[in-house]
Amino acid sequence: MKLIRQFYPEETITKTLPLNIKKGDEVCFGEMNYKIQPSGLYHIKNVKISPIGIIYQNFISLKKFIICYEIDFKKYRLKYFLKSLLKFKKITLPEKTAYLIVFDNYSGPNGF
Repeated sequence: MKLIRQFYPEETITKTLPLNIKKGDEVCFGEMNYKIQPSGLYHIKNVKISPIGIIYQNFISLKKFIICYEIDFKKYRLKYFLKSLLKFKKITLPEKTAYLIVFDNYSGPNGF
């Protein structure tokens, strides 16, 4: 995997709790700190991509390109991978061609 051009640097986001929060309700806000990976244009070879943008190389998901909480990644990684193999439509693209693949994870169920 080779970074060709970086658009935005890595950034850590820290959420702040509302001033009127009640004791015990902190759990409703999830993780308070999370890291946004740097965005850029990468050259990646020999990968499989799921319909929602999960990139697999040698049957291992590339966490660097997955936007999720660490706890979700650990909990659902194997389950989602098996579902991807069995359920989602497979598309084979010619190997001697370069592709620019863009996903919008927030606009629809498939991310395309």
